[in-house]
Amino acid sequence: MKNIERGSWVRALAVVCALIFGVTTGMAQVDTGTVLGTVKDSSGAVIPGARVTITDQGTGNATSTVTRPDGTYVVTPLKIGTYRIEVERAGFKKAQNAAFDLNIQQQAVVDFALQPGEVSETVQVTSAVELLQTQSGSVGQVIGEKSVESMPINGRDWTMLATSVPGVTQAQPGARANNQFAANGTRPAQNDYLLDGIDNNSNDVDFLSGKADVVKPPVDAISEFKLQTNNFSAEFGRAGGAIINATMKSGTNSLHGTVWEYIRNDAFDANSYFSDPKTQRKPELRQNQFGAAAGGRIFKDKTFWFADY
Repeated sequence: MKNIERGSWVRALAVVCALIFGVTTGMAQVDTGTVLGTVKDSSGAVIPGARVTITDQGTGNATSTVTRPDGTYVVTPLKIGTYRIEVERAGFKKAQNAAFDLNIQQQAVVDFALQPGEVSETVQVTSAVELLQTQSGSVGQVIGEKSVESMPINGRDWTMLATSVPGVTQAQPGARANNQFAANGTRPAQNDYLLDGIDNNSNDVDFLSGKADVVKPPVDAISEFKLQTNNFSAEFGRAGGAIINATMKSGTNSLHGTVWEYIRNDAFDANSYFSDPKTQRKPELRQNQFGAAAGGRIFKDKTFWFADY
């Protein structure tokens, strides 16, 4: 009887160890992107074993791989940014493409056609080809850094730019929360907030202030965000409405930063159309929002920093 019990304990312990130590890492692509494509020769035949090097133009970080037997390559995950690709193979001229921007969750297809020649010779493409999204059927839109910083936003709440995406509107009329949005006709509480790939949803939605997310970085700290309203992949789940997936800026080899103040004051406002300026004064309004953001390098091409306030 004791031997049977001991055998049961041994089997149970083996199962627990297998569950703990036998887990492999699953590479999700929540806040990053992917570059993939096919390398061929001038006749259209695929070229296996070609070395593909993808370099981040902001940080100098380079990632290399080789093409598969069918001539294809896949590099993932890559942090959003500006990239340049270089392809080389013995017996062919080295090829370089024009720099392109990789957006959050984008699967950019970049193909190459190598020309016969020496590796010391380089064929450089100077014009960027528009990258089509053919690897995913998700419906959504990327709001880039320039749009986030330049669009007028009441209260400097960048999540309200979600209403510029088709299928998204403000919350129902009469709602106390005026800084929420509704997608696909669902309630605002059914949206899913992600920040740098991490769940950013409040467990207790504040319907008085409309705050549904936990951490809301300032506008100048947001690099870009993608709003998906339909056909998003199973890695997200949870959302019945939209998925707002944001990523923050990071440091680069060059020092960059901003210092800002946003002012709202009744001195700049006109009086109400129906108010008599002689007897009815404008309502007092004093709002000043200060902040700063900066990023740079600690060790070139290796370690970087970014801070915002």
